[in-house]
Amino acid sequence: AWSRNIPLGGNNFTEALVKAFKLSFAKAESLKKTAATSKYARQIFQAMRPVFAELVAEIQRSIGFYTSTHREIKLQRVIGLGNAFRLPGLQKYLENNLTIAGGVAKVEKFAKVVPSETINAPQFTENVLSFGVAYGLALQGLGHSAISASLLPPDLARIALWAKKRPYFAAAAACLALASSFVWARQIMDGNALEADPENARGKTARIIDESQRFRTEFAKVSTDTGVNVKQIERYLDLSKDKLLVPRILALVHEAMPESAPELAQVRTADDLKKVIEADKTRFARARRKQIYIESFKINYVEDIEALDLAEFDPSQQTRRGGLGFGRGPVGEGTGLGIGHGGEGARWGAAAPTRQDNENETDAVGGFYVEITGRMLYGTTKPEAVTFLETEYLPRIKEMGRRKGLGFHVLDEEKPTESKANKPVLSPSRYYTNIDDLRFSAIRGAVPLIDDVPEEYKDPITEEDMRGDWRFDLIFKIKLGDMPETKDAEGKKNE
Repeated sequence: AWSRNIPLGGNNFTEALVKAFKLSFAKAESLKKTAATSKYARQIFQAMRPVFAELVAEIQRSIGFYTSTHREIKLQRVIGLGNAFRLPGLQKYLENNLTIAGGVAKVEKFAKVVPSETINAPQFTENVLSFGVAYGLALQGLGHSAISASLLPPDLARIALWAKKRPYFAAAAACLALASSFVWARQIMDGNALEADPENARGKTARIIDESQRFRTEFAKVSTDTGVNVKQIERYLDLSKDKLLVPRILALVHEAMPESAPELAQVRTADDLKKVIEADKTRFARARRKQIYIESFKINYVEDIEALDLAEFDPSQQTRRGGLGFGRGPVGEGTGLGIGHGGEGARWGAAAPTRQDNENETDAVGGFYVEITGRMLYGTTKPEAVTFLETEYLPRIKEMGRRKGLGFHVLDEEKPTESKANKPVLSPSRYYTNIDDLRFSAIRGAVPLIDDVPEEYKDPITEEDMRGDWRFDLIFKIKLGDMPETKDAEGKKNE
């Protein structure tokens, strides 16, 4: 809503008649009201013509400004209010000079007022054009108006606001006076009690002084021997140091997983997943979903992570070592939960990996090697599955594991070697992949891949055959501290 005051009204037409015919204001007002029936109508309207022209010019100026600032708005009609709009010929003159498609209308009744005897009263119908302001204020008072505005001057509004708050100020002053009287009364009561029993008052005072002296003695004792307390405080602080490392490593393993199709990423329930798969069985075939399920997750700490040689791991023969473990053993091979224990078919060795000799022991930096066992829902051949693991999952672990503020970073790629099991060590960092040629080794040759899937090999969510999944094992190393900055040949810093 936009408003503009135009300094023209009924009095301007009357004053034009006063100047033209040298009449008093009252006679000119009467002549204006009877202009339509007067024998001097032509002369009367000729005298008021400049006011008509000025009024039209002001209205056109307002319309032009509004349409230039609101080009998306199309004005459809003009509505006239005020008793001055009863002037004969004013409505027709405006319609002829304003380019508004809907024309010019004047309010002759309020269509949404509930009919009553007052609406039909002559005094009401004669002055209905001047009731627009009263009608709008009534709507505001009832809370039904589309626009709420106040034209009350700020000075008067401030006076009204302070007048409303005056009772609260008086109440606050009364509360302060009452509170001060309580203090004064209590002082008098304490003085009377002291005069009535001075011996008892002296005894209480002596006990307070003794207690104060005892606290001073204890404080002086603690101040002179703070070594024990400082060490105890430092031990307490060490308990919370690096407490976020394990949750961040766990989050890294899951955040780095390849992005699946948007439809699969939005699934929240088992029924939703089944509906998505049924909608397009070719696109969402189990071997094409690019999904990774983590079956076990284990973090192992060593004092010198760079000296750790992962080539001693033999994923085909060893069993799980102790360490911080999460998850369970692979389906069909037993399960294991808790710290440092896995199922019968769980992977990785019972002995810690061998460490190479390090001449600079003082430069050793601690870290973790992370072991992951899981299943992949991608690839119909082993090379295809290995390629997916190397290009989709592991590079994301390295990239996301080098962000600042983690408190650790994934180590750089090392030269490939071969393990005792003749398994390739893949990049980045140092990790092994062990993907069974015949998928789940526990059922190798035991059950043919047919549609009649035994219950133990059904996916508990989608009821699909899980024997076509690929199992993988991998290890990567994490060093404590953010990724150090390096310089290229031109001396520029790289991270």
